[in-house]
Amino acid sequence: MATTSISKTIAAPKKRARGLTITFVALANDRVVLAAGVFYAVFVAVIVGILYPSLQQINFTAYVTSNAVAGLLGAKLTNANSFQVLMALEMYSSLYALIWGGIVAYIAGASLPATFENGTLDLALARPISRTRYYLEMWLSAALGGLILSIGTAGAVALSSLFVQNANIDWGWLIVAQLIELAFMFMASGIGALFGSFMNASRAAGGAAIG
Repeated sequence: MATTSISKTIAAPKKRARGLTITFVALANDRVVLAAGVFYAVFVAVIVGILYPSLQQINFTAYVTSNAVAGLLGAKLTNANSFQVLMALEMYSSLYALIWGGIVAYIAGASLPATFENGTLDLALARPISRTRYYLEMWLSAALGGLILSIGTAGAVALSSLFVQNANIDWGWLIVAQLIELAFMFMASGIGALFGSFMNASRAAGGAAIG
């Protein structure tokens, strides 16, 4: 009795995800914090742009040249009679380091301990990647977050200039200031990743990185 064999088609296994998968997953997990940082930058810049004509009428120069503002900036301004000086005060003073740099440091510090808290660290280390690559990709997600915040801040300044006639923003110096702040965010991400490498609590690691 002849028998016929039925050949079954076996689906090919799906290929493993290549590239910076861990980086983009970690970046997606931090999207709420990053969105809040960009929103704050846009909100402050737009409010300053809308209120700038009123600030000119009340002579805000006396405020930005005061000793209190000098302590905030680290130097006393001698000429604060333009829109770009006000934007520099609001967007690129030490508050910038405390807020946006703090966000990047917190993300970098909390990213690795968070995987320990939710029990996904062992699953992540079971992948065919080295621990060094896993750690570096987690740090890279925070560095990319700093880049997103930096681009968002520059975009916020450009948006605010639409509300002001003759804003006269020196875009060359703005790019220089943005690159300096981006370097600071790069450093903040490294500090955060350092604390996250030996702390198991995400909030504690993120808070220590901000401190």
